[in-house]
Amino acid sequence: MFEGWFDPPGIEILRRTDRPVEVFGTGLWCRPGRSSLSRAPGDVRAHGLKIGAFHPGQQLGWVRLSSGGWLAVVQVELSTADGGNTVDTVLWLQAHQLRLSK
Repeated sequence: MFEGWFDPPGIEILRRTDRPVEVFGTGLWCRPGRSSLSRAPGDVRAHGLKIGAFHPGQQLGWVRLSSGGWLAVVQVELSTADGGNTVDTVLWLQAHQLRLSK
């Protein structure tokens, strides 16, 4: 993913990693103060894209923001609730949104 990336001399912007992690999926895309419980129709819940409460992924690195903070770059495979479809995607997460796999 970062084949063409080069940090400027003397500063680390990209820290490459390769380790299994778990993404805290519960509420990941929920607006603050809103419940993560689904109000979607039953057929959408049965066939829509889902992410588990502790969804497995592979951390590819940390990227430093211009504000000084870091974002974790995590590749995950998501599937539909019925298992009929899958998609690989990359998430850019704050440190509190993931943990090392056990």
